[in-house]
Amino acid sequence: MTLSSGYLEELSVRYKKQIEDLQLAVRQSGEALSLSSKAREQDRTKMNELKDQVANLSDIVGNLSTRLDTMSTWAIAVHLLFLVFEIVIGVMFILACCNGRRVQRRPELAHQMSESTTVNQGTSAMTTPNHVNNNEEEEGLVASTPTKRRHSLEEEASFVLDQSRVQEVTLSKRRRSLDRKLG
Repeated sequence: MTLSSGYLEELSVRYKKQIEDLQLAVRQSGEALSLSSKAREQDRTKMNELKDQVANLSDIVGNLSTRLDTMSTWAIAVHLLFLVFEIVIGVMFILACCNGRRVQRRPELAHQMSESTTVNQGTSAMTTPNHVNNNEEEEGLVASTPTKRRHSLEEEASFVLDQSRVQEVTLSKRRRSLDRKLG
């Protein structure tokens, strides 16, 4: 029996060793399983966080595209406003240039009118068509100029006329008025 008891004892030692090895393997596999489940859980939380971030980013991109659309619409509106403003300024500049030419021509017309009245002064009994046309031009000139410019035009014309010329003009106006009353 010693042989069989030795053999049984050896078998029991092997059996215990195998059981320990199996328990160790089960423990290791359990630990590996728990680690993998923890890793999966962490991956799931990261995935959820990434999904939330993607959702936030998609909202931000949507808001930015909406803002970009409204900004481009405003940019077009502001550009059109500036374009209209530039056109108005251009038209005002052209009108100012045209009025500037008229103002420059008016002293010449005043000088021409004063010369024509001296020519017509000699013929006080009869009024000539040139005299009537010059008066119409003078009245049209005064009527077409604004009030502020009229005063400056009259001031310029007064500097052109000297005292003797003023007396001649007033005499010719008196003669014309007398001729009209008589005629």
